[in-house]
Amino acid sequence: MDGDVKPEAIFTKYTARGAYHWSLTYHESLRRHNPRMHARYDVPLRLVQGYEGSGGKRVGLEIGCGDGVLLYKAMSRGDRIVGIDLAYDSLTHASEQITGRLKRPPQVVNASCYHLPFPHQSFDYVLSIEVIEHLADVDRYLQEIKRVLRPGGMVALTTPHRQESGMLQDPFHVREYTGPELATCLGKHFPKVSVWGMYPAALDRLYFHATGIGPLDKLVCGVFKLLAKWVFNPYIYSIRHAPDHCWAGLVALCTVDC
Repeated sequence: MDGDVKPEAIFTKYTARGAYHWSLTYHESLRRHNPRMHARYDVPLRLVQGYEGSGGKRVGLEIGCGDGVLLYKAMSRGDRIVGIDLAYDSLTHASEQITGRLKRPPQVVNASCYHLPFPHQSFDYVLSIEVIEHLADVDRYLQEIKRVLRPGGMVALTTPHRQESGMLQDPFHVREYTGPELATCLGKHFPKVSVWGMYPAALDRLYFHATGIGPLDKLVCGVFKLLAKWVFNPYIYSIRHAPDHCWAGLVALCTVDC
């Protein structure tokens, strides 16, 4: 993220909350396991699987890598990936968490999404999770992404779906998008753009409050988490083109011309 974002939004959350994304995804307790949070990372990562890179070795970039959960997921499957973030504390957490699990450090850089410190055509894919809604100069951010992608490369990004009321869901967001608005914004820079909805309301109801009866809802949620962790996470596969306001998130895939 960049200086156009209020500084407290960037520089205090990891100091105050630590590596909080890890506690929601890889906590030892099943009670803390969060299938919805895993989908936040797994869906965009699955979307860029179609690009294998030269010789099958993929080189990726994550913009706004935070405390490193998505870097870890990409590195675990053999990708070479670099993470950038403006929040230095987040990069410290990312290095500690990933090195402790994989016994090798991630490549992380303290940098701005408006000035990516990489040569042209450096990466096969770019990932950017819930960054675009924080930015005042979206065109500059997208231009930089396009510049560092190789021909045929892909960018997958996520963002909250704008509420029907138009009210921002977070005071640190600059702008939130509907599916068509996001497609129009991305289409200015990329010739091929697809936008899907994530987190359908029906699945959220099942996960969070299936019946409205507290003890029964806890049981349903526990079974949901157990199945999602060991068998099948429905959030990963529950995406849809042309989403309406019953979908809480958006994920987009853009491709650069070959």
